[in-house]
Amino acid sequence: MALRIEYFLILALIILLLSVLRINPISQDAVESNSSKELVFTNFSLIELKENQIGNALLASETTKYTNYLDMKEINLTSDKGDMLLATQGIYRDDVVYLKENVELKNHDNYRFLTDSIDYNVDAKYLKGTASFTLDIYKSHIKGDNLEYNMTSQEVKADHIEASIFFEPRQ
Repeated sequence: MALRIEYFLILALIILLLSVLRINPISQDAVESNSSKELVFTNFSLIELKENQIGNALLASETTKYTNYLDMKEINLTSDKGDMLLATQGIYRDDVVYLKENVELKNHDNYRFLTDSIDYNVDAKYLKGTASFTLDIYKSHIKGDNLEYNMTSQEVKADHIEASIFFEPRQ
């Protein structure tokens, strides 16, 4: 008795058809991701270019771009006049940089502000913070709260000021 290959192939085809008909595929909607993280940059730089000069420059060691903001670490924000804002962490959203942890403003006139958090409006060049701060001008030390500083007019406002001011004679 010889087994013909055609019968074997017909039997295999019938088994295959029965198994395919028993499978009932279910359609499922795609699940939208709950993460808004889009990109991660290392050694990030954002530089404003003006006619014949460079404007503000924002440098960060690591930047994560989310849908509506940038989350940055080890920030160096330099203005076109040479003022430098340094911070450990910050968020850039809607032309405002929210800086926190070890915030330091170094000015080209040899004074510096130290605080834990401050908000910097890039367009208005205006700093505002509610945390306590220290201002060092040469050997003088000024402490206070609720710092407001207009970088264009160099006008400073603060509350609860304590100062140790030392005058050095001009030579």
